[in-house]
Amino acid sequence: MKDDHAAALVKGLVPPAFGVLFLLDEELLRSGLPGAAVMAPVLPLLALGAAAVGLRAVALDGPYRLCGREAPARSLADPRGTALPVGAVLLATLLLWAMPVLLPLLPGPPAFAATAVDLRHRAHRDETAPRR
Repeated sequence: MKDDHAAALVKGLVPPAFGVLFLLDEELLRSGLPGAAVMAPVLPLLALGAAAVGLRAVALDGPYRLCGREAPARSLADPRGTALPVGAVLLATLLLWAMPVLLPLLPGPPAFAATAVDLRHRAHRDETAPRR
């Protein structure tokens, strides 16, 4: 049981670690290193993609150890379903930029989008399942 708690703690530290890594990469790009002009537009796209896959991973029900493997596969297999969490992250980012006081409310739209996409996936899976 203690191993499960330690694993959950480590997995919970992954998103903040990605945030710190993103901020460090952004600072390195501003410092004028060679290749910064190429990487400047790529870094936000990578962060957005990681956020979308992460949202797909946390919305999955089932064994948690499989979510890390299943979320990227579902994200690639269902680009329309991945677009909804991406849009929710963009909306949350825009709202944070416009009104920073909304920070406590901003996890709501991405969580709702991820849950809606997973429910849509389950409903589609149930429709296409063979009937007995």
